[in-house]
Amino acid sequence: MKRSVLVLVLFFLIGHANAQVAAGNRQMGIVLDMAQNNNFDSATIRGLQLCMDYTHFVSNWKASEPVPNQIGGAYFDFHDIINIYYPAFNVSVEINIPVMNTVTREVPSDLDTARFNSQVMIDRFETYLDSVFVHIPAVDISILTIGNESDILFLNNPQLLSDFTIFYDSVATYARQRYFAMYNKVLKVGTTLTFDGLTSVSLSAPLQQLNQSSDVISVTYYPLTTNFQVRPPNSPLADFTTLVNLYNDTAQPIWFVECGYPSSSSCGSSDAMQSDFFNYVFQAWDNHAASIRGISMFKLTDWNQTEVDTLAAYYGFANDTAFKEYLRTLGIRTWPGNGTNKIAYDVIRCNVNARNFCNTGCVLDVVCNCPDESSSLIYPIPASDQLTIVWNQSAPTTIEFYALDGRLVFSQVATSPASIAVAELAAGIYTCVIRQEDGVQENLRVIITNN
Repeated sequence: MKRSVLVLVLFFLIGHANAQVAAGNRQMGIVLDMAQNNNFDSATIRGLQLCMDYTHFVSNWKASEPVPNQIGGAYFDFHDIINIYYPAFNVSVEINIPVMNTVTREVPSDLDTARFNSQVMIDRFETYLDSVFVHIPAVDISILTIGNESDILFLNNPQLLSDFTIFYDSVATYARQRYFAMYNKVLKVGTTLTFDGLTSVSLSAPLQQLNQSSDVISVTYYPLTTNFQVRPPNSPLADFTTLVNLYNDTAQPIWFVECGYPSSSSCGSSDAMQSDFFNYVFQAWDNHAASIRGISMFKLTDWNQTEVDTLAAYYGFANDTAFKEYLRTLGIRTWPGNGTNKIAYDVIRCNVNARNFCNTGCVLDVVCNCPDESSSLIYPIPASDQLTIVWNQSAPTTIEFYALDGRLVFSQVATSPASIAVAELAAGIYTCVIRQEDGVQENLRVIITNN
């Protein structure tokens, strides 16, 4: 009788040399949010523990100018807060002004029907930029992005795309010149578009024209099907290459301002698949380190159900369970209480440590969620040099490690107990197969990540 048991093992390897590319001038960001504890300081510290170079801030023009030509109010006051808060932590900020936000325009109400290429729209936005810049003199702006996932609105509205291209060229030029005049600092400007839009047959060429006014290629990336099911975790390997082939001028680097993967089974995913995804993100980033300057992991903590319901209604998917679960489980930590780390949190922590973004204190650990019926035992926990596997057969048994692409990377015939040197395997995600003589097979899920 053949029995298959899944054992999940987190295996963080100390001091093992591998082919990771050092951080260099790359920057790693985290989109910060709070767990149920409502403690933003705690969230910021967790971001810093993951080597967060920068974070994300939305400067909402519509909310900040509720009355025409009167910029201010409670929402706009957040600019003064970030001007004090983030410099204290030495964290840069990617600032997004979503004049279009995925499914709708976000402009002052009196401009709702104004075309983007109109002089009144351009003048009013430049006035808003002046106000924003005045309130954040101490903030180190990693990039300024204008518009968020606007290509979704462009898809069936070529006139809107044409109007926005004129608007964006004008205000991007103004933003760079104005910021430099105020602070003698270079400001890098982009417009945030989706990966699917940037690489689509119908929009790729006009979006390349739009991006001629950009200093950076700003992109959101969530590898999903049209019904919000996840694509394979290794999708970044091909997808990053596709995007880099379109934008291969390293003087105009790519920034993934949102990069995420849900963990919900309603999306065909799991905690393990989410962690696989982020491991592949780092591999794909290494492959294109010269072209991809920054990646912001989306996001620190799962949303609570109230936020999910509100966002689902905003996006027009109020009754779509898969969409709501996609939103809810994008965090690399859970929401209830103080939150707990998902597997992805530690995978990111050790990947950034391996590339010398900073020292995250990633230590060797083995966590085994072994079902009661499992005949195998893994020890010691933690392990330093040797990992020992014990099973209930005395006959010679084959132990194999397979990479996610199916390659056999390690094989050993041994009797129980078997010892494996931790340095035998490079960082990666594997299935360890124990093939016993009587036909019993056990599959152990192993994630190996450098410290």
